[in-house]
Amino acid sequence: MAAATITDVYPGFGKLADSLTIIGTNFADAPSKTKVYKRKSGDTSWDTVDTARVTWVSATQLTVALNVAEAWDGGLNDIGVSVSTESAPEDTLAQALYFYAAGSDSSANVIVGPPDGVYVAGVYMGDLADATEFAWEEEIIKIFTQHSRVAVKTYKGQTTYTLSVPLAEWSLANIKTVMGSGASISEEGTGRQRLTFGGGGSTLVYGNVMLLLPGPDGKKVGLVFYRCSLSASGSISFAKDENAKLPMKIEVLADTSRAVDDQVGYWEVWTV
Repeated sequence: MAAATITDVYPGFGKLADSLTIIGTNFADAPSKTKVYKRKSGDTSWDTVDTARVTWVSATQLTVALNVAEAWDGGLNDIGVSVSTESAPEDTLAQALYFYAAGSDSSANVIVGPPDGVYVAGVYMGDLADATEFAWEEEIIKIFTQHSRVAVKTYKGQTTYTLSVPLAEWSLANIKTVMGSGASISEEGTGRQRLTFGGGGSTLVYGNVMLLLPGPDGKKVGLVFYRCSLSASGSISFAKDENAKLPMKIEVLADTSRAVDDQVGYWEVWTV
């Protein structure tokens, strides 16, 4: 019996309950029904697809039902074929199918609520007046050729991370941190303190920053940045029946003394 070959698989993607069509040659019907094999791309061993899920259409076409019993691997899969008397594929097609593994939603992973706390250089900054915003922006640079109206290549440019933290607590220590004053808080008598600011200082305040965030059910989330510069930017409104907000702006910087993929910070999740 001539060896089975495989030349094409379509569609090149699928999920459970979908049907896959295999094109090739020398496909056999009963009693020597053609076998279909699969493996995750990069693996060395093959799994056999149950012949009950393989339908012979013609000597050049088979259909395969993507069934849960086969435990298809998420991502790229290689496909092989052989006549049923063989114990290994006679012909294979690498990365023939991208399989979309089944998933499920979990309300336990939903996060609701403000940060439990914001810390600068290990110091707790007190309660918040409004939502804390973490924003990041990646510059995508597009390359065009002279005759192309569509980009032919893209690559990353600058990446920026910023935090906007509206503090509710107006302690002089908080004001000093946010405004970057190099002056000391002076004691001006019983119950009286003073913090001067502005004029000659040009040095930003640097420090690490941690946000302690609500997490999924039964967990907390920490978002830590190794090196940041702090500043006050924006307007301050003192209005009737409204919290005054001390606007702390945080620019996240790279700590180039660390490994390439560990220069900005980290997320951490733990059970409480």
